Amino acid sequence: MEILSFTRNKFDIEVVKCCGSCTHKCFKDGNHPRWCKEKDEKVETYGVCGKWQMREALNMAGCSEGRVKRSGYLKFVYRLRINEQMAIERGEMKVSGQKPISIVRAEYKKFFGISPFMGK
Repeated sequence: MEILSFTRNKFDIEVVKCCGSCTHKCFKDGNHPRWCKEKDEKVETYGVCGKWQMREALNMAGCSEGRVKRSGYLKFVYRLRINEQMAIERGEMKVSGQKPISIVRAEYKKFFGISPFMGK
């Protein structure tokens, strides 16, 4: 069993350190979906080597519209949207009943007493 290792991006979001999150990962052909262009060889699902570098997209995770969001806020929104989706699937709510993001941000600020954005 592989033991996963984690690191944090520049916005303090946790990222799994593996070939899937590496900037060197590419897709060579249909037979070898995970290929390291740095080492030019097939890699395992959770493999990681000394040449690992975080992909730029993952390094920017947490940044939207030029504003960095707190990881706690992102988790808050994720849980809320999952609960809304489950209510929709059970027929207890319509899609139009989902809370607008402005309301979600206001609720977060009210519940936790801090802005959802870093630096505020």
